[in-house]
Parts: sequence; C-alpha cells; structure tokens
Amino acid sequence: MTLRFLDGGRDFPAVDCWGLVRLVLAREAGIEVPSYGDVPATALSRIARAMTRGSELPPWQRFDGAVRVFDVAMMTANPGAMVDRRACVHAGIVVSPGRLMHIEDGQGVHHVPFDHVTVRRRLLGFRRHEALA
Repeated sequence: MTLRFLDGGRDFPAVDCWGLVRLVLAREAGIEVPSYGDVPATALSRIARAMTRGSELPPWQRFDGAVRVFDVAMMTANPGAMVDRRACVHAGIVVSPGRLMHIEDGQGVHHVPFDHVTVRRRLLGFRRHEALA
C-alpha cells in the first residue's frame, strides 16, 4: 500500500512526517509513541516548539556514537519556509545505515542518504527512543 501525505495523518493510507515515524516505530520496532495529534504539520511554529521540547524529554535521548536504524531525524523546514531555520519542524526515521525515510506534502515518501541535497542542510540531529538504548 502506498502512503500519501495528509496533515495530521497518523496511519494508513495517509500520514504526515510524525505519522510516518510513529507508523514505522510501531510496526517495525514495536514501540508506541505519542501522536501529538493536536498539532497539525501546517502549524510550523507550534510544532517546532513541541518537537524541540519533546526531543529533550523522555522517552527521547540524545546519544553519542553512530546513528542506528529507528533513530529519529530532527530537521528544519524546507528552504524558503517562513520559519526559524534553526527550529525543528520536520522528522524522519533512519531505515538503514546512512539513510532515512521521510514524507512531505506534495512529495510523498522518500528514502534518501543523510547527505542528499533535500536533507543534508536540514538535519539538526538525531534522537533515540529509550526502548532502543
């Protein structure tokens, strides 16, 4: 089944970036994470604050060492977006060494290397769920 983008989507057939992360963690790693469903992806300033706060609290951990499968990539907005370029407003998930998967409006699901032109300047860092530590 193909996933499509839907602001606030949390399951098949349509998800936003956080919905995709939740879906992968639940189905592939058996980890349930909050939906943050009260903050739509279009509310970039609100989601930036929620993601930044949430990425600093349990169950999310900063870590030293190599990025692993199921780590969450924290990213800024696309270039040209009218938001603080240092704010986290987008998420993806590591699906293999050096590659992540993410979804954006109008672009669908992408599997790209960390150094791909669409993400390399947007990556703010990675967080690991405590169940994977």
